[in-house]
Amino acid sequence: MGICISLCIILIYARLHYLFPGKDLFDIIEICFGNCIGKAIIILFTCFVFEDNAETLRNYSQFVNTVALVKTPLLIIWIATIILCVWIVKEGIEVIGRWSSFL
Repeated sequence: MGICISLCIILIYARLHYLFPGKDLFDIIEICFGNCIGKAIIILFTCFVFEDNAETLRNYSQFVNTVALVKTPLLIIWIATIILCVWIVKEGIEVIGRWSSFL
């Protein structure tokens, strides 16, 4: 079911990319909804992404803390996870693929 929903979203993004070549998602939102409403939607979307990422980081850190690093403060696990994520994203998709095959 998740694959079907994801596939529908990917098809929507592909169609938007075809209709608005050379534009990113934020430009497309501003074109479709206008300047004021478009900016409000972009701010709400950005806040949602930050909140969702923070919640995922907290859940992952609590899992690691509960399972393996019981006496380690959550802040240390957060910092280590963020540094690892930033490094992997900076290095590119090849590193992500190598780590996924390793793990």
